[in-house]
Amino acid sequence: MALSATQRLDDAFDATKALLLPFDASTWVRLAVMVFFIGGLGGGLSGGSNVGGGGGTGGVDAGGVPSPDRLLDGFQPLFGPGIGLLVVALVVVGLLVGLLFLYVGSVMEFVFVEALVTREAVVRERFSARRWQGTRLFGFRIVLFLLVAALVGAAAALGLALQGPGIRVLAVLFAIPVLLVVGLVAAVINGFTTVFVVPIMLEERCGVLAGWRQLRPAIRAQLDEFGVYLLLSVILGAIGGMFVATVVGIVGVVLFLPVGLLGFAALVAGGGPALVLLVPVVFVVLLALGAIGAVVSVPVVTYLRYYALLVLGDTTDYDLLGVAESSDAGTGDETPA
Repeated sequence: MALSATQRLDDAFDATKALLLPFDASTWVRLAVMVFFIGGLGGGLSGGSNVGGGGGTGGVDAGGVPSPDRLLDGFQPLFGPGIGLLVVALVVVGLLVGLLFLYVGSVMEFVFVEALVTREAVVRERFSARRWQGTRLFGFRIVLFLLVAALVGAAAALGLALQGPGIRVLAVLFAIPVLLVVGLVAAVINGFTTVFVVPIMLEERCGVLAGWRQLRPAIRAQLDEFGVYLLLSVILGAIGGMFVATVVGIVGVVLFLPVGLLGFAALVAGGGPALVLLVPVVFVVLLALGAIGAVVSVPVVTYLRYYALLVLGDTTDYDLLGVAESSDAGTGDETPA
């Protein structure tokens, strides 16, 4: 018997065309705003650590690691004595912006699913209505990330505990396999939460764990369906990602070339401090690239999410698209934001 995960590929394409064509700029802009925050397949967990060791006779602490002050000494002539505070401030601001971005993206997951189901891209009203569920998804993602970080950190600590003199590479050798395995499992959990549990939460008006309790029996009973879906979605996502990356890369080269020339001229003329003035310019360029990437990603993400919703409807009782098609007349008078 043919699997739903293979049969629904064409249906997802038809659903995507029905939503995006004929072209409507207002719809595309609203969907691009959603995609800008939710990203590819709904986000994943990424983490990294830089572990290193070095030899030297000066500027090291008792453990043989160079002190932060020594590490920054080489940059003082270029950037001045305030570079340490500037770096800390930028890291803190970047962390806060990242958390805010993740929170908004978590709420937007529900807004985007509703847009696919009702075929109406409404932002403001639905964002306000789904903030609580989005907050729960945000908390779930944070906990998942912290679990990955804790396991990788524990593996690195174990490597350090077993090290001999000067063999700090054990921390890396212990941490990398754990990161690969745990990170992969966490990515699958996060991905399934995004594409399957979020629609269930939308229907049941429940939390993440309650949504997983509804999904788990279906996964156990139909491992072949979900396994094939996972494989095909990764392949399709990679193809779509390469397309988006190619377009954004070409545009990025065009935009960053003058910025790079300007930065080189600033470095020659005024030294390191002049480069700080380019930070807002680089930020604006990156923001523009993100917006362009979101617009280009709209059909890719829409297709992948429709594909997941169709598979969900075939493998569980949560046929959101079937319900939407039968109630189009009741939702057509909703005013887009």
